[in-house]
Amino acid sequence: MSSLCYPSIHSPQGGFRIILHCSTALSLSARLEAALLREVAEAYRHLALAYFKGALKIPQFELVSSRARLGRWMEDTRVIEAPLR
Repeated sequence: MSSLCYPSIHSPQGGFRIILHCSTALSLSARLEAALLREVAEAYRHLALAYFKGALKIPQFELVSSRARLGRWMEDTRVIEAPLR
């Protein structure tokens, strides 16, 4: 049974939480993707505190399947997209 999961990180008021959009049970790759997003959000939070004293809001991070670009900032939804591969 394959699983279609798309993890993203939501950052309400300085914190963050992982959101998994899944159609079935979590697969190993979806759990690894969620762990990657947690690490990215934590690194962002650490750098924002170190360099901007917490003045930056943590955006949402999403992994996308597009290979057309290396990444994308979507200002209206405050999302940073990065390719899966």
